[in-house]
Amino acid sequence: MSKVRKFRVKTKLSTVALRGGITAAEALNRADDALDPYRGEALVVIDALMAEMAARFGPVAAGREAEDLEDLYMLASRVIDASIGLSEAGVDRAAHALCTLVDLSQESGVRDWEAIEVHLEALRLLRLHGHSFSLAEQERVLDGLKTVTAKRVGDPDEQKRA
Repeated sequence: MSKVRKFRVKTKLSTVALRGGITAAEALNRADDALDPYRGEALVVIDALMAEMAARFGPVAAGREAEDLEDLYMLASRVIDASIGLSEAGVDRAAHALCTLVDLSQESGVRDWEAIEVHLEALRLLRLHGHSFSLAEQERVLDGLKTVTAKRVGDPDEQKRA
């Protein structure tokens, strides 16, 4: 039998020094570090947006039938904006899934409160625990949201994949 030899090749991108004499990896680390002071503020904003969504569109929201779903879309899109530096928890992707649900709900004329509640709960779950979930666990939650949307309001992209 012949012996297998493995070679680890460094890509040019990983070794090329950028302006200022730093590697691409170091530049990414510095950018991540620069976001640290803003993460706490972002979480406060996200929590406030989620509280407003729950108060206006959640299961105990009085008068939610009179609420404009466009407002829910705007609140969820603001969560996406605020979570730009917090993508490790999946909150941004769950908020995007909620925006998709609202878009499709408005197109189809279906206002499915149970589907909205599932999305709001998944958003809350990922906000509180998503950072401790494995990537596979986050994906299961997000795939579940896609399934709910497809079954409840008929996402044509999801129906093609099913």
